[in-house]
Amino acid sequence: MAGERRVKRIGIVACPSQPFRPFFALAALDAIAGVLPWLASGNPPRPDWHRDELLFGMAPAVMAGFLLTALPRWTRTAPISRGVLNALVAFWWVARLAHAGLPDFARPLSAAFILTIAAIPAHRIAATRKSREYKVAALLILLGAAPLLPAARITLDLWLWLAIAFSVALAAAACLRPVASFG
Repeated sequence: MAGERRVKRIGIVACPSQPFRPFFALAALDAIAGVLPWLASGNPPRPDWHRDELLFGMAPAVMAGFLLTALPRWTRTAPISRGVLNALVAFWWVARLAHAGLPDFARPLSAAFILTIAAIPAHRIAATRKSREYKVAALLILLGAAPLLPAARITLDLWLWLAIAFSVALAAAACLRPVASFG
C-alpha cells in the first residue's frame, strides 16, 4: 500500500499513480469553474458554455478517472504508467483552457481527449480478447464524436441529445457490471 501513497512531483502539481485521483479532482474543479462566469457577470460567456463544460469537460474527466482506474481489473493488465497519466491530465487541461480562451479549438480538442481515452481501453480489450467489454470503448468513441457534430452541420438538438445519451449509456455500461468483476 505504500506504493499507492507515493506521488511524483511534476512542477508544482503532485500527480498520484491512481488515475481517479487527478481526474476526479479536476472534474470537481471544472464543475466549480463552470459556474464562475455566472458569479462574475450574471451571464455565461457563451450560450453553450455550461453545456460544453459539463458534457466535454467534467464528464470526460470523471469517465477517464473511473475507466483508467478500473481497466486493470477488468482486463487483468498493468495500470497505465505515470507518464501516460501525466500526459492525459495535461491534454485535458489544454482542452479546458481552449474552451475558456479559444472556443473554436475546444470541441476538436475535447473530442481528441475523449477518443484518446477510448483508445486505451479499446487497445487493452483487444489485447486481452475481453469482447464483452467492447461496448465501453464503442460508447466512448461515440461520445468523442459528439463535439464534432455541430461542425458537420448536425442540428444542435440532435447532437446534444446524442452526447447525453452516450454519456448515460457509458455510465450504465460501467456501473451495471457484476460486482464480482471489481474484486
